[in-house]
Amino acid sequence: MGHSRAKLTAYHEAGHAVMAWELRRSIRHVSTIPDEEKGSLGHMLKGILGDVGEVEMAARMGISQITRIRLKLEREAMIALAGSAAVALLRNTRYSRAGADRDWFQAEWLLSYLTGNGEELPAYVDWLFKRTKSLLAMGYLWQAVEELANELMVRKYIGGRRARGIIKEAVRRLPSEMEGP
Repeated sequence: MGHSRAKLTAYHEAGHAVMAWELRRSIRHVSTIPDEEKGSLGHMLKGILGDVGEVEMAARMGISQITRIRLKLEREAMIALAGSAAVALLRNTRYSRAGADRDWFQAEWLLSYLTGNGEELPAYVDWLFKRTKSLLAMGYLWQAVEELANELMVRKYIGGRRARGIIKEAVRRLPSEMEGP
């Protein structure tokens, strides 16, 4: 079954927002308004992340600091990959990278700080994509993606507070609906 570009874009951006929410990152807004300057069909703006320069400093620090930075970069990469993961789930396909080259580049760039060589990087990105897709496929998160995407198809722009409200409401409501008969 084919999906319209508007629907794919809404699910893509909703995927980013729901993953950001799940990983405790702020959401400033979600939009399906095209940005010709950036060549994108929409975007999700999250709060500012700390300086990636921390990664270089981690080499001189203890293991707990390195672990903290690794987790931070992995979370950011998962948020970048979540748009593609949501579209893959919607289409019921293994991957969906179409129109998301910038997201994949961002994930690869972030994870390149954590890998030893070029052979390891694609495997790391692939694993995190699969992890992201698995998380979004969970009932409560997928319900949130669908509800936020549906709202985006109507409104095209949703502020952070409203986006978080839609996600929280979907998450709050679903567990009681998932209980067995």
